[in-house]
Amino acid sequence: MCDDLSRKLGSGKYYSNSERKQETLNEWKSGPMLATGSFGAGVDVNRIREVIHVGLPYGLIDFDQESGRGGRGGEQVRSTIFLRREEFNKLKRTRPEELKEDERVMRDFILDDECRRLIRSGYMNGIEGAMRCEELEDGLLCDICMKRMNGSQRRIRQSNMDEDEEEGRRKRRKYEKRIEDVEMDVREEEQRLSSIEEFISELKGKCPACRIGEGMDSCDHDFNDCGGLNELLGEEYWKFKKREIHFESGSCCFKCGQPGDICAGYYMGRGCQVGEIIVPFVLMGFLKVELGIRDTIESYADRKFGNLKEFCGWLKRKRRILRMNGTNLFGVFDRIVNGE
Repeated sequence: MCDDLSRKLGSGKYYSNSERKQETLNEWKSGPMLATGSFGAGVDVNRIREVIHVGLPYGLIDFDQESGRGGRGGEQVRSTIFLRREEFNKLKRTRPEELKEDERVMRDFILDDECRRLIRSGYMNGIEGAMRCEELEDGLLCDICMKRMNGSQRRIRQSNMDEDEEEGRRKRRKYEKRIEDVEMDVREEEQRLSSIEEFISELKGKCPACRIGEGMDSCDHDFNDCGGLNELLGEEYWKFKKREIHFESGSCCFKCGQPGDICAGYYMGRGCQVGEIIVPFVLMGFLKVELGIRDTIESYADRKFGNLKEFCGWLKRKRRILRMNGTNLFGVFDRIVNGE
């Protein structure tokens, strides 16, 4: 039946053995989708507003699960059962005591002149959870309850439901926008981190101070053999760092200055393999004023630094960077490497 109706309606189809069922589901944007009960629990698709059951459902539990595929985004959903006349008459002739409980309640749901919501909720939630349509402030009425209301009451209720649905859509759009923004932030942070890792990899065995001070063509020597930063510091770099830069516990790798989450030597406890790159790089950028990098640093820090000691005191403080525990040092390094 699913294949035949799908061909007649020119629509997608979804059942356990259908070809490309997942691709069909992913490509479904509008119009009908012909499906069996395999489209029930576990399948979540937004913007389904109507569920039509062709033929008698196996029981009320199946009917409830299949109907529950609608309204996943907060939409009002109408669920309708279509039976051939002979199916309906056969159901009327069937003795309730001959049926399993789930099938019997399904029969009552279809044939009784009682609120369908009351029958469904009483069976699914127990007697204490049974509820009539009239007890709800909003939500679609079943066809039985709809017939009992006059035109004015129906219009007022429909107006209230339309307002509630629009509010639900607004909340859904706001939530989806938030998720989109978060995903965009994560992608941007991944790109920034990738640029940093590539930059550090290129600088291994080279001089980071000369890289920022003179450019890539002038840094092809070991940092330990270079005196450029020493001249600006007025002393040997190692003595200066030991005295002025003491990172807080748990903030970063004390040797390379990277967050512990990305320094393999730090989090694996085998010793840093990166070496002195970030601290000399940032110090040279601050000290060599003509580079214009100090402006970037002070803009990031949202303050002016009176001297190098004051700058180093700020540099070693903890800071969340790219969703990791890090320091102001790594934050400055990120800004410089990624061109901000």
